[in-house]
Amino acid sequence: MDYLLRWENESVIRCEVRGFISRFDWLVPINESAGMAILENPTARLLFVIPFFTFPFPNRPFRMIKQTVLAGHSYGFGLVLIVAFNPVTRLLIHTKLMDDDLRGKLAILASMKQAHALLKD
Repeated sequence: MDYLLRWENESVIRCEVRGFISRFDWLVPINESAGMAILENPTARLLFVIPFFTFPFPNRPFRMIKQTVLAGHSYGFGLVLIVAFNPVTRLLIHTKLMDDDLRGKLAILASMKQAHALLKD
Protein backbone atom coordinates (compact mmCIF):
# COMPACT_ATOMS: atom_id res chain seq x y z
CA MET A 1 0.00 0.00 0.00
CA ASP A 2 1.22 3.44 -0.92
CA TYR A 3 0.69 6.95 0.49
CA LEU A 4 1.27 10.54 -0.54
CA LEU A 5 2.41 12.98 2.14
CA ARG A 6 2.24 16.73 1.49
CA TRP A 7 1.44 20.07 3.07
CA GLU A 8 -2.22 20.99 2.49
CA ASN A 9 -1.65 24.46 3.93
CA GLU A 10 0.73 26.02 6.46
CA SER A 11 -0.74 24.10 9.39
CA VAL A 12 -2.06 20.81 7.93
CA ILE A 13 -0.08 17.84 6.62
CA ARG A 14 -2.20 15.60 4.38
CA CYS A 15 -1.55 11.88 4.01
CA GLU A 16 -3.54 10.20 1.23
CA VAL A 17 -3.57 6.42 1.50
CA ARG A 18 -3.60 4.70 -1.89
CA GLY A 19 -4.38 1.13 -2.72
CA PHE A 20 -7.16 -1.35 -2.12
CA ILE A 21 -6.92 -3.88 0.72
CA SER A 22 -3.42 -4.38 2.02
CA ARG A 23 -1.13 -4.16 5.01
CA PHE A 24 -0.02 -0.63 5.82
CA ASP A 25 2.64 0.71 8.18
CA TRP A 26 0.80 3.56 9.88
CA LEU A 27 3.88 4.53 11.89
CA VAL A 28 5.94 5.67 8.89
CA PRO A 29 3.64 8.50 7.69
CA ILE A 30 2.95 9.59 11.28
CA ASN A 31 6.68 9.79 12.02
CA GLU A 32 7.49 11.44 8.68
CA SER A 33 4.79 14.06 9.16
CA ALA A 34 6.01 14.72 12.71
CA GLY A 35 9.48 15.31 11.24
CA MET A 36 8.01 17.67 8.64
CA ALA A 37 6.14 19.50 11.39
CA ILE A 38 9.23 19.88 13.57
CA LEU A 39 11.06 21.52 10.66
CA GLU A 40 8.23 23.79 9.48
CA ASN A 41 5.42 24.15 12.03
CA PRO A 42 5.61 22.16 15.29
CA THR A 43 1.89 22.55 15.99
CA ALA A 44 0.82 21.21 12.57
CA ARG A 45 -2.02 18.72 12.36
CA LEU A 46 -2.10 15.49 10.37
CA LEU A 47 -5.01 14.61 8.09
CA PHE A 48 -5.22 10.96 6.92
CA VAL A 49 -7.53 10.45 3.94
CA ILE A 50 -8.66 6.87 3.30
CA PRO A 51 -10.85 6.45 0.16
CA PHE A 52 -14.00 4.30 0.26
CA PHE A 53 -12.57 1.13 -1.32
CA THR A 54 -9.29 1.32 0.57
CA PHE A 55 -8.69 -0.58 3.78
CA PRO A 56 -5.20 -0.24 5.28
CA PHE A 57 -4.75 -3.19 7.64
CA PRO A 58 -2.05 -2.17 10.13
CA ASN A 59 1.07 -4.30 9.98
CA ARG A 60 1.74 -3.60 13.67
CA PRO A 61 -0.55 -3.75 16.70
CA PHE A 62 -2.95 -0.83 17.15
CA ARG A 63 -1.34 -0.03 20.52
CA MET A 64 1.86 0.95 18.64
CA ILE A 65 -0.12 3.39 16.50
CA LYS A 66 -1.64 4.80 19.70
CA GLN A 67 1.83 5.18 21.28
CA THR A 68 3.11 6.99 18.18
CA VAL A 69 0.19 9.45 18.19
CA LEU A 70 0.69 10.11 21.91
CA ALA A 71 4.44 10.61 21.44
CA GLY A 72 3.88 13.10 18.63
CA HIS A 73 1.36 14.98 20.71
CA SER A 74 3.80 15.20 23.63
CA TYR A 75 6.25 16.98 21.29
CA GLY A 76 3.60 19.54 20.39
CA PHE A 77 2.25 17.88 17.23
CA GLY A 78 -1.41 18.77 16.86
CA LEU A 79 -4.56 16.77 16.25
CA VAL A 80 -4.44 13.65 14.06
CA LEU A 81 -7.57 13.31 11.91
CA ILE A 82 -8.50 10.13 10.06
CA VAL A 83 -11.12 10.60 7.35
CA ALA A 84 -12.36 7.14 6.34
CA PHE A 85 -15.20 7.13 3.85
CA ASN A 86 -15.97 3.44 4.40
CA PRO A 87 -18.09 2.92 7.56
CA VAL A 88 -16.53 -0.49 8.24
CA THR A 89 -13.05 1.03 8.16
CA ARG A 90 -14.17 3.81 10.51
CA LEU A 91 -15.76 1.36 12.90
CA LEU A 92 -12.69 -0.86 13.10
CA ILE A 93 -10.29 2.04 13.57
CA HIS A 94 -12.55 3.62 16.18
CA THR A 95 -12.99 0.33 18.06
CA LYS A 96 -9.27 -0.46 18.09
CA LEU A 97 -7.80 3.01 18.66
CA MET A 98 -10.13 5.32 20.52
CA ASP A 99 -9.89 5.45 24.28
CA ASP A 100 -9.60 8.13 26.96
CA ASP A 101 -5.88 8.65 26.29
CA LEU A 102 -6.50 9.69 22.67
CA ARG A 103 -9.54 11.92 23.19
CA GLY A 104 -8.63 15.37 21.90
CA LYS A 105 -5.57 14.00 20.10
CA LEU A 106 -7.22 11.76 17.48
CA ALA A 107 -10.47 12.18 15.54
CA ILE A 108 -12.05 9.60 13.22
CA LEU A 109 -14.40 11.24 10.74
CA ALA A 110 -16.72 10.32 7.85
CA SER A 111 -16.21 13.28 5.51
CA MET A 112 -13.80 15.99 4.47
CA LYS A 113 -16.45 18.55 5.47
CA GLN A 114 -16.22 17.36 9.08
CA ALA A 115 -12.42 17.42 8.90
CA HIS A 116 -12.28 20.97 7.57
CA ALA A 117 -14.73 22.10 10.27
CA LEU A 118 -12.39 20.67 12.94
CA LEU A 119 -9.33 22.15 11.27
CA LYS A 120 -10.83 25.66 11.35
CA ASP A 121 -10.93 25.58 15.15
